[in-house]
Amino acid sequence: SGRDPLIAAIGYEVIRFGGAHATNNMVRAILAPGLWLQSLTTREPDDTQLEVALSALRKVVEVDQLEEAA
Repeated sequence: SGRDPLIAAIGYEVIRFGGAHATNNMVRAILAPGLWLQSLTTREPDDTQLEVALSALRKVVEVDQLEEAA
């Protein structure tokens, strides 16, 4: 919808502000629920996922090198 870019921009600025003021206890308290939720919804990739990512990266690098050579 039309508000998606605005929401993304605000989210980006909040994350940027939080990173710049990560030692501030008030900022840490405000960001804590989001970080807690993120820890519940993310996990380390397994070996299969890493293999897929590496394969995709190798292909992108290969195509990029071919484009640079042309």
